[in-house]
Amino acid sequence: MVTGSDNSFFGRNSGALTTSPNFNSFYGAFSGQVHTIGESNTFIGYASGGSTTSGAQNTFLGRTSGFGNTTGAGNVYVGYVSGRLNQTGSFNVFIGHSAGFNELGSNKLYIDNSNTSTPLIYGDFSANQVGINALPAGYTLNVGGPINATGVFVNGVAVGGGGGSSQWSNNTGATPTTIYYNGGNVGIGNFITATTGTFKLAVDGKIGAREVQVTLADPWPDYVFESSYKLMTLKEVGDFIKANRHLPGIPSAKDVADKGHNLGEMNALLLKKVEELTLYLIEMKEEIETLKSENSRLSEIVKK
Repeated sequence: MVTGSDNSFFGRNSGALTTSPNFNSFYGAFSGQVHTIGESNTFIGYASGGSTTSGAQNTFLGRTSGFGNTTGAGNVYVGYVSGRLNQTGSFNVFIGHSAGFNELGSNKLYIDNSNTSTPLIYGDFSANQVGINALPAGYTLNVGGPINATGVFVNGVAVGGGGGSSQWSNNTGATPTTIYYNGGNVGIGNFITATTGTFKLAVDGKIGAREVQVTLADPWPDYVFESSYKLMTLKEVGDFIKANRHLPGIPSAKDVADKGHNLGEMNALLLKKVEELTLYLIEMKEEIETLKSENSRLSEIVKK
């Protein structure tokens, strides 16, 4: 016997066992058929909420939606057989044909048109996490595929070409191919505890490239061939090497170990040494030619 008030039951056996609760609305044959004391439920569709006994504040819309629910509360299931097997879970939202069919827990969100365990949109209200075509896996948002966005912000700072002023931007062509970082330094690799220092780009690891072009601020060392260039004598070079154990103008092994070396600057220094060696060779060739000529002259004198 129903002693509650403000209940509406329409359909064969709908709300057949209800006793004292209030504010329930069941529409469809066997909807809420074993319901007894739960309040403020709305079941619409054949056998929707068909096993609910004391569950309250549930909204089930669709044939056999929420059929397995017994004591769960605060659920919203929309779609054919949505939430079909969940018995005691509460505060779930399942939307779509068979959405959340196999989910047994609470505080979950499923939006899909199948009973997949990886729906189009999955949410965990208790953890404030969302997955799109993927489970959250511990992330606030996890996306199982590529993302296209007109603007992305990280800690209030725009990242990408849209959404306002951004440190990161790309070229404005139809198919962007260049990425810029407007201001600051960039670190790649393990820079959680390390810093980029004064470098605009710092890489913690190896770099692979098909080509590297270095633009020098200093002049290319063709000045070695100018008549005003003062070339050290080989004796001076020898004395310097004996005293310092490295070539003049070239960083020592200790300097390189402590500070590294500038790729462009080192290439220029090595070229400078090659050009100086070339001058030494030319000078030696001239001396050799002079000696050969003098030797020939002396040989002629001896023959006479």
